[in-house]
Amino acid sequence: MRGEYVNYGKSIDKNLKKSLKYIQSSCDLNDSIGCRILGHFYEFGKGTRVDYQSAKRFYQKSCELGNFVGCKNLAWLYQTGKGEKKDIQKAITLYEKSCNGRFVDACLNLGFIYEAGDGVAKDYKKAKKLYQKACELNSKEGCKYLAFFYEYGKGVEKDIKKAIYFYQKSCEQGLKSACTKLQEIKK
Repeated sequence: MRGEYVNYGKSIDKNLKKSLKYIQSSCDLNDSIGCRILGHFYEFGKGTRVDYQSAKRFYQKSCELGNFVGCKNLAWLYQTGKGEKKDIQKAITLYEKSCNGRFVDACLNLGFIYEAGDGVAKDYKKAKKLYQKACELNSKEGCKYLAFFYEYGKGVEKDIKKAIYFYQKSCEQGLKSACTKLQEIKK
């Protein structure tokens, strides 16, 4: 996709307005990635002004075309209330769709909602299941959060051996804070 190529500076021409034109054409042809990138441009004001309504429209189209990153980005806008009133239920529905599509960030964000009780009742068991799914999808952060739940008995029975196992798994994937925590817990 030429617009994305120009956008990421891999060519001599780094003109964001030109990129926006190419990406718009890509989205017009129902390219889910093009629509997602176009949503990103509007969300962050790249080559255009910040326009959350347009960002939502393009993320929605991307999501409808099967792009789970687009679904997660749309969920984030609903979760944070950017561009309109916060709508946690819409965010949850979109995060679930994206997480079921095996997009780790969506699983983590949904876990955070249930852990914190952000617009819903706190539910550590649901949060734990989401962190476990993220860990199974090789998310170092998911493994770390799962380890934390086992260390402190959040939504599960406290189990230091399992905590060590998941901190180790996270550490082996390169998360330094998990390595530090692993050393502390082993003392």
